[in-house]
Amino acid sequence: MTLDLTRLDGLIDTKMLAGKTLMVIGTGGVAGATLSLARYGVGTIVLIDQDVVSATNISTSDFPSTDIGMPKVESLKRRIHDINLSCNVKAIQSRFEDTDAGTMADASLVWSMTDDVMSTITIDDIAVAAGKDVLHAAMHADNRACDIIGSLTPESAAVGGWRDFAATRISAHEAGRARPAFFPSHVVSANALNNKIEWLTLGLLHHRAGSKLPIAEHGALFAKSPCMVFRLDPTLWQEPHQVFGGVPPSHTAFASLQVFRSPGSAPAA
Repeated sequence: MTLDLTRLDGLIDTKMLAGKTLMVIGTGGVAGATLSLARYGVGTIVLIDQDVVSATNISTSDFPSTDIGMPKVESLKRRIHDINLSCNVKAIQSRFEDTDAGTMADASLVWSMTDDVMSTITIDDIAVAAGKDVLHAAMHADNRACDIIGSLTPESAAVGGWRDFAATRISAHEAGRARPAFFPSHVVSANALNNKIEWLTLGLLHHRAGSKLPIAEHGALFAKSPCMVFRLDPTLWQEPHQVFGGVPPSHTAFASLQVFRSPGSAPAA
């Protein structure tokens, strides 16, 4: 059955989205957001992930128990087609670094959702060199806060991209700080992050298309300052230049962000 998008009229340009390609690198926590983009009528979704569905994924992300042991990309492909059979889904069970260099060529927007810092650096560098918009997301502080950072073309040349906003994070990695194999997580934080990712994705795609719909304004605003930090815990203490400064290092996935007004400038006082 054809996906009925009539109730989205006036909110979303579904014809425009039908011509767009979303690349999702790392499909675990963003499985729910990926399914939502299929519901909006995105025409092509490229899924890249080397992992299979595990028992722990059932309680923390949007995978069914019947798919335990199945490649995550194949599980998600099947579920996307349960929603939108006309969506062209390309499932690639692989690390991004091991895929063909031209895989990103047709992407309208890239989601960088891997936990590995080196992979994130590689994804960001390739996306920026190819002139592709990319969104990076990370959870912090016992799932009490998260951030979404965009490396956007051409705005990042003026306002900064992931390498700028996450400068202290990259420095910590280069200094030898290793991220633990996993952090405790729950679906509340995943859903909160997914909602923001979906909203920014729709905003950016509409903004790039020159849409006059209100949602395009959100994409335009994010492009001017492509770093969104939000807290699920309203009591989480923070300083202007050290977003999660009061959180013990053992509770954080990465080092704090460096928040500034332009690339290369010092953190705010």
